[in-house]
Amino acid sequence: MFTEQDRIPQPHDFIIKLFNVHGKMFDSGAVYPTQDIEFNSIPILEFAGTKTNCEIVDLRTKYGNDQSELCKRLEARKNTDLQKGYDAVRNMHIKSRRQYSQAAYRFSEFVIKYCSASSAETQRKLYEETVKLIRIYCTAG
Repeated sequence: MFTEQDRIPQPHDFIIKLFNVHGKMFDSGAVYPTQDIEFNSIPILEFAGTKTNCEIVDLRTKYGNDQSELCKRLEARKNTDLQKGYDAVRNMHIKSRRQYSQAAYRFSEFVIKYCSASSAETQRKLYEETVKLIRIYCTAG
């Protein structure tokens, strides 16, 4: 496992855990009355499919602390431009990032997706700033 710096230009995420959630659940989760909602700072993940998603997550987990090796592995893929686009996301202040839920959630007869957006004037001003990078990773293209 590796941790990602929030000063690296790539998508960032967080998870909200809701407690005391009651209702119909999958059998495997029925014991725990909780709901996890994962947010990511890009509205669509670029992996292109489940198999590709698993491959890219495996690569980023295995080589996340060795950026030159990760770049080499991504370069060897047919979809390298798509996968390296992940590292070209504009690096903005954490307080100004929009966050999008990665899955749709059903509440009663409603199916929803969430978006967390900055609302304070200070947060909106921070959106215009680009955070200084700590290092450059793979470049797109």
